[in-house]
Amino acid sequence: MQVLVVAANTIRYPAPVYPLGAACIAAALREAGHEISLLDLGFERAPAAALGRAVRRRRPALTALSLRNGDSTAYPTARSFLPHFKALARSVREHGSGQLVLGGPAATLYPEPYLGETGADALVLGEGEQTVVALCAALQRGDDVSVLPGVVTPATARLAGEPAAAEPAADLDALPEPAWDLLPPRRYLRRAGEANFQTKRGCAFRCVYCPGPRRFEGPGLRLMSPELVVGRLERLVRQHGIDSVFLVDNVFNQPADHAKAICEAIVGSGLKLRWSCQLSPAGFDDELAALLVRAGCASGDFGLDSAVDEVLEGLGKPFRLDDIERAAAACQRAGLRFCASLLFGGPNETLQTAQRTVERIEALRPTAVVAMGGIRILPGTPLERLAIEEGRLGPEGAGHEPVFYLSPGMEDTLLPFLREKHQSLRGWVLPSETPEAAPLWADALRFLGMRGPLWELLRFRRRSP
Repeated sequence: MQVLVVAANTIRYPAPVYPLGAACIAAALREAGHEISLLDLGFERAPAAALGRAVRRRRPALTALSLRNGDSTAYPTARSFLPHFKALARSVREHGSGQLVLGGPAATLYPEPYLGETGADALVLGEGEQTVVALCAALQRGDDVSVLPGVVTPATARLAGEPAAAEPAADLDALPEPAWDLLPPRRYLRRAGEANFQTKRGCAFRCVYCPGPRRFEGPGLRLMSPELVVGRLERLVRQHGIDSVFLVDNVFNQPADHAKAICEAIVGSGLKLRWSCQLSPAGFDDELAALLVRAGCASGDFGLDSAVDEVLEGLGKPFRLDDIERAAAACQRAGLRFCASLLFGGPNETLQTAQRTVERIEALRPTAVVAMGGIRILPGTPLERLAIEEGRLGPEGAGHEPVFYLSPGMEDTLLPFLREKHQSLRGWVLPSETPEAAPLWADALRFLGMRGPLWELLRFRRRSP
């Protein structure tokens, strides 16, 4: 079957993101014997027109739209991307006659409205490699795809109950390598400063605002073997000229023994690679910090959200302030740059707890701080249930239009508070206050060869000790 896989994300700031999910889907379909084309719309000035040209030229029997983000998530300026997705769907219908299938995180979160608004024939839930291969096989046989696990059609989307994804792949090592050849990652090295890579799927944490364990990759952790990780990283370096990578694992150091094994395998291989990752202070120690640096890790982003225990508890975080302080000290001793990512306004937050978080985070002297106010309420999360109980949402819950949670009493005070901190504290980034020139500034830095996440540059804007 002729299949066109389309990476639909067009967001470029703070960095364009390599469409790893689309590359994995393309690889799985190709391994199953299908003829695959992979179209990345990330750098297209007129995405719908580019997609229309591709459909006319290739005449695919199936076009698969990979939808990464449903909206821009930054309160209060968030906007839905559904109009963009609808324009892409119209372009497919106007220029081709094949099946239109949706997939990716955004589609998984909102199957019924996305199917209805785009007019797609089917939607794949969850991570998708195995499901989309089964869907293509059913289409070739002329079978009813609506009975397949993890597939939603316009008819089944309207049935009572929440649709469930198919059982995820148990053995990540058995899945094919992402189709790097169909979408060379070096383009993203030039434009984003790094390529993307994954060493595990799933998350052991239960943050109240995250639908991941239920909707995307399942509640358990599935680990890629360290030997396979190093082998694929070596091919990225030698075959594709990649010298900087971001590990997209939800939390790289969970479990800690797997993270350490990967670091030791990288050190043992002699691979020279600069990389960064997302970290948790839970279980983070001096041994891991030193090993990360030895293995080429240049920086880590800690998803802290707060530095006040009662707020951390309200957010469902598995760590407390003493864990945060130990992790920050370990990073300082090892010389590992780190970012503190914060979410203000969640359950149990007050203006006083927000101020304590600011003071405590500043005392840790992170390389940078990324602060967001208001928490996007997503379907199927404990935060959605809390918002319904508090009367902030109707019984229907959260939809695809962005809606945010702010702790009672903070609706009028939180944003002025954060704006003042953004202006007065060095090294703080407030995504909702991004200046219009920021994307051009980011492009200029990448053109000059800057690698890694942009927040690393903010180390030059921290106060001297």
